[in-house]
Amino acid sequence: MKKILSLLTIFILVLAGCSDGKATSDSSEETTLNLALYSVTPDKENTLKEIITMFEEKNPNIKINYEITPYDDYFTKLQTNIAGGNAPDVFELNYENSVTYYENGATENITDLLTDEAKAGYDKTALSGFATADGEQFGLPSSFSTVLTFYNKDLFDAAGVEYPTDEWTWKDEMDAAQKLTDKDNGVYGLVTPYSYNEFYKTVAQNGGSLFNDDYSKVTIATPENEVALDYMVDAINKGYTPANLGPDEDTNLFKNQKAAMLTTGSWMFGTFADNDFAWDVVTEAGNTNKATHYFANAVAMSSSTQNKEAAYKWMEFYTLDPEVQKLKVENDWETPAVTNKDVIKAYESKSNGEDRSKVFKSLENGVNPPIPAGVSATELADTVDGAIQEAKLGEISTKEALEKAQNEVENLMK
Repeated sequence: MKKILSLLTIFILVLAGCSDGKATSDSSEETTLNLALYSVTPDKENTLKEIITMFEEKNPNIKINYEITPYDDYFTKLQTNIAGGNAPDVFELNYENSVTYYENGATENITDLLTDEAKAGYDKTALSGFATADGEQFGLPSSFSTVLTFYNKDLFDAAGVEYPTDEWTWKDEMDAAQKLTDKDNGVYGLVTPYSYNEFYKTVAQNGGSLFNDDYSKVTIATPENEVALDYMVDAINKGYTPANLGPDEDTNLFKNQKAAMLTTGSWMFGTFADNDFAWDVVTEAGNTNKATHYFANAVAMSSSTQNKEAAYKWMEFYTLDPEVQKLKVENDWETPAVTNKDVIKAYESKSNGEDRSKVFKSLENGVNPPIPAGVSATELADTVDGAIQEAKLGEISTKEALEKAQNEVENLMK
């Protein structure tokens, strides 16, 4: 592993020098919690205020101050606040960054605060995304979205192709894509990204991985992964899917009925609500396994907070309280990561015809991007993506691309 301290590590060391690390227990005196968020867009801020009011009415001795920062600036600002000893009591993290913050001591281990009853209230896949392999919980999932296969029923009907099912394999998908592709009319059978995120997920669909379980070995250049990358490249070479996609091009292709199937996220339901053709969603096809990429946000507790009990109380309320989750659903926030049947029913009832139960079914097969210690998620993604892009362009074989990625990632981890 590299022995280079990241900026975040330096921040934590500075913070450790400014605090004795002891959290005081809440008292009858008024406690003020500082909350930092990035996922609450301006049109959702009034809903956040309503949630805070609900919490403060139930907990009159706890007051919430919040600050919303756009995602592009959020983590820079958060790190600066941590460095200055001004970390918010509770702050939002996505999966890709959460592990780094915990490993560097910025977030509190909340395992002992999470009761079995509360634990059962969270979707187990989403909850495990914010825990270590040893079961140390460092965040509570506040929302999630999954990747699905969107499909145009009208194009399937016109081509005489059966609609996809949850049991579809890669072969089923490629057979359908061949029949649905209409080059004369510019219709692609399957529009799907060609990227690192798509690659590691496709690898999982074939029983492969990029690392072994404890990250002590890089496992990119394997026969299983070569089959997965071949599958991705073949779809492009055969003209079933575009080689390159510009901003929003995949969305426009589907809306304009130039894509019979589209691999994208559940966040697109609203965008496609006004489509003038029949469409639906299904879980992604797999080969030896089912696997799908999912995205999740969580709230975490600062390791320097002096209000641990109050901070946890807010975290659980914000992420688990049924009335709060229903309010989020009503106002079109991302999907709450809970098992409460009434909340799930409320989410599914927002459907414009699509089968929203597939969102929860796909989460059962959710896989996260690997995050080895000492290598940032961005650095890893850029390294692997650079190699597989060469394979897409035909500059090197898929086997050579994987070997190149393997060597480069091994060098990153030294």
